[in-house]
Amino acid sequence: MKQNNTVTNLEQAPKGSKPSSFAKPIFKSLREAFIEFQKGKHKVDKDKKNTYHNNEYSSLDSIMTTCNESFKYGLGYHFESIITDNGGMIVKGVMTFNGGKETRELSVPVYVKDKSNPQALGSGITYAKRYVLQTLFALITDDFDDDGNLGSKSPAVSTGNIKTKKPLQNNSTEKSEDF
Repeated sequence: MKQNNTVTNLEQAPKGSKPSSFAKPIFKSLREAFIEFQKGKHKVDKDKKNTYHNNEYSSLDSIMTTCNESFKYGLGYHFESIITDNGGMIVKGVMTFNGGKETRELSVPVYVKDKSNPQALGSGITYAKRYVLQTLFALITDDFDDDGNLGSKSPAVSTGNIKTKKPLQNNSTEKSEDF
């Protein structure tokens, strides 16, 4: 049986010590931590070039790198993929605080012209993740990012009939203030 090194390391840690990742957050709520994160005016680098449309855009890696700066404020994030009844997909981004006791969520459908094309689906998933994170964390780019302009040339097909909750709703298990 394979051992989990994290558990082993925690068991071997001196009594009374805690790893720094488990330190008590210095902020009282997701709202407070998010506001402090926003004061840093984190700007996402446009590190990719779309040669077909001759424009620059921010890659998922660049956006995630910027979002990772939120860790020092007690914020975190993850993605969940949801398959719809008709085989479509929804990408849900979840911003967390205090070990997930407070969350903010945003779900977006993955739009592709051909759902049977795995490369198109992968591209759609990446695109959805980029914009979910950029919206959840209110990240700044140089100017309007129209990397999705290819999809506006012809009608895209939704990968699912999607009924969503209000964007950025508070799914807190503890009482917190809304943004």
